[in-house]
Amino acid sequence: ICASETRNVVEPAFETGAEALAEWLRSRHCALRALDVSWNMIRGESAVKLGASLAEKSSLQRLSLSANGFGNDGGASLGRALFANATLRRLELAHNAVKARAGYVIAISLLAGAKALEYLDLSNNPLGKAGTQPLLRLPLEGAAAHGAQTVVDVRVDGCDVNAQDPSCCLSAEREKY
Repeated sequence: ICASETRNVVEPAFETGAEALAEWLRSRHCALRALDVSWNMIRGESAVKLGASLAEKSSLQRLSLSANGFGNDGGASLGRALFANATLRRLELAHNAVKARAGYVIAISLLAGAKALEYLDLSNNPLGKAGTQPLLRLPLEGAAAHGAQTVVDVRVDGCDVNAQDPSCCLSAEREKY
């Protein structure tokens, strides 16, 4: 996957390995239960498409995306997909440049509708205070408010709680007013 991600930078029309993987995950023929695509330089539109693919149809129970470059757009796409996903139990998204906006979208999706997720690793991302706080509420509020059968184990160790995310309406700069 990694080589095609690099080629996509100079040839945006080129379909990357992650985009092809997203298409396959949507397929009715895909029965994959675990996938580890860590350290594959998945970023940009490829990350958005891979994240979105989890909402449509997925048999995945464990997904490791650590050490890619999902960032805000890919992280938010994944967060929106988690709302509809009923199979994913373990998601590893450490070291992905996920910022406050994406962290907030993930937290809200999990509080509002995700049914299966038991473990979420967002460690070593620049989540800032606005992205970290709602994620830390998941184990308590998610189970209590929605009658969840399981409690989400959330890892945010190594996250920079002082990081600013100008694209997030909940950033610390806005809290001053």
